[in-house]
Amino acid sequence: MEVAQTLIDRAGDVKTQYPSLRTAGIDRWLNSPQLLSFQAGGWGFQAGYQAEMNTSAGFERSGFRKAVAGCLEQIFPTPESGGVICTIDNLELLQSSDIARQQLEQLRDELLTMTGLRWVLCGALGIVYGVVSSPRLEGFLHKPIEIGGIGDHHAGEILTTRCSAYAKGPGAPYLPLRAEDFAQIYDVLRGNLRSVLSYADDFCQWVADRQAPGGDAQRKALFDQWFSEQAGAAYEAVRQELRPKALEVFRRAIDIGGVFSPSDFEEFSFNSIPAFRPHIRDLEAVGLLVSTQDDGDKRRKTIQVTPKGWMVNLHLSSANASGG
Repeated sequence: MEVAQTLIDRAGDVKTQYPSLRTAGIDRWLNSPQLLSFQAGGWGFQAGYQAEMNTSAGFERSGFRKAVAGCLEQIFPTPESGGVICTIDNLELLQSSDIARQQLEQLRDELLTMTGLRWVLCGALGIVYGVVSSPRLEGFLHKPIEIGGIGDHHAGEILTTRCSAYAKGPGAPYLPLRAEDFAQIYDVLRGNLRSVLSYADDFCQWVADRQAPGGDAQRKALFDQWFSEQAGAAYEAVRQELRPKALEVFRRAIDIGGVFSPSDFEEFSFNSIPAFRPHIRDLEAVGLLVSTQDDGDKRRKTIQVTPKGWMVNLHLSSANASGG
């Protein structure tokens, strides 16, 4: 359906090369809540149109797919002709390479080989490497490309480029959040872009209920106040649940960069993994740490500080700096 909507949206461009292409029927079926059917008239009967709800499941199962495939074959008859780019993102949400591999193996003959489609698979935590190792997908997928994080010196541009792309009308749009403050969130959360954008949105919503700040100084002061309150709230939410030893483990995890494994127990002054593990579980229970299991070796885990954990660390660091 997404491919069909793309063809409909770009019909004007496509028809410059393929004037005979017809997408109106697909458009009506996808986007009209009702279908009009013609009733023929006979002696004593009145001819006319009758509206009925668009619930044509039979067309969805067979005719619709065939119609879309026919359009693709007409527009992109050869691999060199191009195609519609389709992205499957966040494969890591399937939690394991085995599950992702099974899902994509089922789609191989139905979608991955369809004429006129080009697929881009995205996923963190190395899950794409597990997918491409499937014998059934060999020869269908290219070698994965590793994409690193966005450097701190480019963090502010994440915000400014979005403002430029979505601005309405001439002139720079107003936002209470400055690019410098966005970069500060990015730095504190160690580049976790999803969480950074979420915090940026929360700040703008928070300001919307108040008087909007004017110049840079006002915007910075208001952001600093809000960000400090968010860090304090994150700490208060876990303070009662953290035992002193777990807090020591958390501080040490911050000191070594926020990423470690159970086998690093000596770095945390423990003499064994079993002695180390309960404190990791305590920190995971309050959302300050998260563990990821390696598909290739079930005994291997990567443990890392969460965005919530980095906010708690911001509060702790600020408290120490102020002598609190």
